[in-house]
Amino acid sequence: MVDIDNLKFVNDNFGHAKGDELLKRLANILSSIFRKESNQKSELKLSVSLGYAVQYGQYKNMEEVLKKADQHMYRNKLLGDTIAQTRKVIS
Repeated sequence: MVDIDNLKFVNDNFGHAKGDELLKRLANILSSIFRKESNQKSELKLSVSLGYAVQYGQYKNMEEVLKKADQHMYRNKLLGDTIAQTRKVIS
């Protein structure tokens, strides 16, 4: 699972065209196997949260696997926000 962090904020504050730009950049990055230079040439930095789950027979069906991956992604998104907020307080 992949989710662009703060996409709603970008859409609300910079417009849907900028949000679409981030979506296109993510697609380009993923299709080019995470090139280093893809996230350095724009005024808006692309930030994503990832989550995964592996099926070793513990889940009844793929929906449970996808749900677990989504839960991991959401947890990582929350942890990322917590880390960013902590950095702001420290600096």
